[in-house]
Amino acid sequence: MRNKQEDMIEDINAEVRYTRSLIGKDELDPRVMEAMRKVPRDAFVPADMRVAAFENGPLPIGYGQTISQPY
Repeated sequence: MRNKQEDMIEDINAEVRYTRSLIGKDELDPRVMEAMRKVPRDAFVPADMRVAAFENGPLPIGYGQTISQPY
């Protein structure tokens, strides 16, 4: 069974494939993708936002700041 982090990675890969003619790349740097697999994004958002940590969108982290969307 895939987890939410792997679902996020697949969403990013799908978006890259969809936009490849615009961004000029068929895939993102494998090192970046590996980091996205390893870094626990949910550790960087407030507890009440952890359920949404792996969605492909920005999340508030407090003090008027956000963690950027993954892609």
